[in-house]
Amino acid sequence: MGRSVSLILVTPDGHLIGRLPPLEFECPYWPEAADVCAAAAERFGIEVVVLRLLRSERSEPPGGHLTCLAETPSDPALCRGFTGPVSAEDAERATSSQPLRMPWAEIGGPAASLAWVGSTLGLDRATLRAVQQRTWNLSSLWRLEPVGDIREQLWLKEVPGFFRHESAVLRWLNSAVPGSAPSLLAADDEGRSLMAHLPGEDLYSAPLPLRRAISEQLHAIQVASTDAVEELILRGVPDLRGGKLAATIRDRLGSLAVTKPGVAVLLRRLDESIEQLNGCGLPDVLVHGDSHPGNARGGPQGVALLDWGDAFIGNPALDLFRMVDGLAQEEAAPFISEWCANWKRHAPQADPAQALSIVRFIDALRAAGVYAHFLREIEPSEWPYHQADVPRCLAQAGALARVQ
Repeated sequence: MGRSVSLILVTPDGHLIGRLPPLEFECPYWPEAADVCAAAAERFGIEVVVLRLLRSERSEPPGGHLTCLAETPSDPALCRGFTGPVSAEDAERATSSQPLRMPWAEIGGPAASLAWVGSTLGLDRATLRAVQQRTWNLSSLWRLEPVGDIREQLWLKEVPGFFRHESAVLRWLNSAVPGSAPSLLAADDEGRSLMAHLPGEDLYSAPLPLRRAISEQLHAIQVASTDAVEELILRGVPDLRGGKLAATIRDRLGSLAVTKPGVAVLLRRLDESIEQLNGCGLPDVLVHGDSHPGNARGGPQGVALLDWGDAFIGNPALDLFRMVDGLAQEEAAPFISEWCANWKRHAPQADPAQALSIVRFIDALRAAGVYAHFLREIEPSEWPYHQADVPRCLAQAGALARVQ
């Protein structure tokens, strides 16, 4: 399954140029931008930066045909040699303002982000060798190649305001558990972060030994965080301990509790489940919030955890099951036993196994709330990224409620 991308080009001053013919890619993942920029340069001889999704052929990722807006500093006359007309609908989406649009998705947004990097490093923007890696409603990522005084590869990441605490988490991790996360070189604490390069590989398809290494690294982080909970909250990390988690889930699901009776039933069960989870005796810690193996990087010599925008203070059991997604039962069982043993050693009075028997239902509802929150905070053209996730997570919560 691949994807194709049609780019609608716009100049830095907001003038629509036209629509490029579709570009075809084997990689199906919608946020990827490096391959799009490279293909536009190779096929059409023009420089582009992808701004945002305008339309998708499919109702959810991955794959299919996408129509995206891209900004180009190239001569419009050159671009028109390749472009065709833009439909009225696409023109409206490309030129209309939107209060929920991310700063990096605005015309001129990427230039402003790179100008911040140049100012931070004391370099002229023209001297930066920046490659747009990916962009979507939850982040923008640029690779900065060595040039001049920059001796090693760096990364610029920009996230929405509701993830702005990521830089605070990285500062704490760099100090409290060195090597467990990317080194934060600079941040504006509004969403932009400049980070050092991490060696190794992205661990999406990590084998069991590397998943264990990820779990052990996260456990070390969380043990260290038990004495820093109040500090992390003061730094801006969301406090989702106990009843605050239930209140947040209810707020994020909002009207669904009224319009879908089944959701109201699940929420009535939520308070009891959270009370039972709290009774299992596990300490409150820094929870990653999206701890699948793809959010780790490294290799047999060590791993570091990435993407802390979903982080919050809460129960460590909320992080486990994303790490065992895709494992066969015979592989997951010893992994889970090791996790329980690690927490039993740290908190002898706790019952980690009981916590795990309770937490999946809670986490399914939490995930539904997270995706519902995303949908409220992003512009409608990018809803296809997340809108199928809300009913999927609610259905999972319902199935778990019936089993439990």
